[in-house]
Amino acid sequence: MARQVDITLDGLHQLLHRIERKELDDGDWAICGSLVLQLILKIQGKQERMAAKLTARGEGAASTAVVDALPAASSDLTALPPGPAAETSAAQAGSTEVSAGRKAKGHGRNGVSAFVNAKHTVHGLASGLVGALCGACSAGRMTRYREKVVIRIIGQPLFAAEQHHLEQARCRACGKVERAQAPQEIFEGLGSSYAVYDWSACAMLVVMHYFAATPFKRLESLHAGWGIPVPDANLWRMVDETDDLLHPLYRALERHGVQKAVSLRIDDTGSAVVALARQIQAELDELEVAGKSTKGVRTGINATGVLLETAEGEIVLFFTGRHHAGEILDRLLQGRKPGGPRLVKVTDGASKNFDHQGRNELIEGVCNAHAFLKFRDIKDKHPTEYAVAGEVYKGVFDNDDEAKARGLSPTERMLFHRQHSKPLMERLKAMCEEKLRGKLV
Repeated sequence: MARQVDITLDGLHQLLHRIERKELDDGDWAICGSLVLQLILKIQGKQERMAAKLTARGEGAASTAVVDALPAASSDLTALPPGPAAETSAAQAGSTEVSAGRKAKGHGRNGVSAFVNAKHTVHGLASGLVGALCGACSAGRMTRYREKVVIRIIGQPLFAAEQHHLEQARCRACGKVERAQAPQEIFEGLGSSYAVYDWSACAMLVVMHYFAATPFKRLESLHAGWGIPVPDANLWRMVDETDDLLHPLYRALERHGVQKAVSLRIDDTGSAVVALARQIQAELDELEVAGKSTKGVRTGINATGVLLETAEGEIVLFFTGRHHAGEILDRLLQGRKPGGPRLVKVTDGASKNFDHQGRNELIEGVCNAHAFLKFRDIKDKHPTEYAVAGEVYKGVFDNDDEAKARGLSPTERMLFHRQHSKPLMERLKAMCEEKLRGKLV
C-alpha cells in the first residue's frame, strides 16, 4: 500500500545533519525508506522513458543510470510501490511537453534523434556534487537536471588504411618462410596479398560512385591528398567484382519486391551506355549501306527506375538498356503469383508507361503532380482553366498533408481522399470533358 510521511523542510535539514553524524533516530528510518523508494521510482521511470526513446530510434535498450546522491525532497513525501500506479505516473511525467494532436513548433535544426548512427559518450558529474550545497548561493542543494547533449561532427576520409606488420622467418637451407599469425579478418575482402579492400570499403565505394555520382578519378585525387592512395583502376575492378558477388542478392530482392509489392512506381530517364551507342550506330550504318530504312531501329537508351512498396519496406530497382518502362513492367509481372491482389501502378501520363500486357493485373494511376505541371504549361493561353486546376490541386494536396499529419494508414488515407478529394477531382474532370466535347482544346 502507499505510504505517506509528513515532514517539514527544516525537519529534512535536521535529518541530513543526523545522517552526516551517523546518529539516526528510530523514526528516521521510515523517512529514509520513503525517500529511497521515491527515488527508485523516479529513476525507474526515467530509465523506461530513455529505453523507449532509444528503442524507437533502433539503438537498443538504455543503460542503467548511476545515482551519486539523494535529490532534494519536497515537504510532502509520498512513496508509491512499484506497479501500474508508478508506471502511469512516470508515463504522465514523460509526456508533459507533448500536446495532443498538435506538432510543436520547430527551430529549423536537426534534433538529437536525427543522428541515429552517432557514437554515444556519457560524461558524469563529479562524485558528491548532486545533493551538495550550491557554490553560487550557498543556500540551495544541487539536484539532477536534464542532460546537455552536444553533437560533434568530425571529418575523416571515405577510406581508412591499416598497416599490419607480420614478422617472418626464413630457413637458410631450404628457403621455407614462417609468418606470424594474424587475424583472419584482415584478409577478408577483395584485392591481393599486398592490399586488401575490406567489404566495408567495397560497400562505401559502390555508394559513393553510384549513389553520390562520384567519379573514380575524383576519389583517387581526394585520397592521394589524404595519404591513402586508391588508384582509379583498382576502384573499377573492386566495383566490377562486387557487382558479380551482389548479383544474386539483387535478383532475390527483385523477386521479393515483385511478389510482395502492394504498389509500384515506374518511369524512364534517358541514359548513355557507350557499348549500346556503338551497337545502335553499327545497325544504322549497316542498314544505310544496304539501302534499307532505319525507322525500325530503336535508338533510345533508357534507365528505368522501379520503386516497389512492400510491408517490409521499399525496394528500388534500376534497368538500363534499349527498352521502355512498359517492357520492364511485363518482365516484372511474370514474377507475380496468379490470383493475388491487383498491384497499384503509378506513373506519369507518358504513353510508353501504358504500353504493356498486364492491364488486368494492375490498377492504373497517374501522377497528379505531373498533371498539374501540364496545366501550368498552358497558364498564359488558358488562365481560367489553370486557375480552376490550381484551386482543385491545392485542395487535394492540402488533404494529403492532413492525412499524413493524422498518421492515417494507406487504406484510411485512400478513404479520406475518396471523401474529400474525389469531389474536387470530379469538378476538374467535368471541365476537361466539356472542353473536349466542345472541341475547345
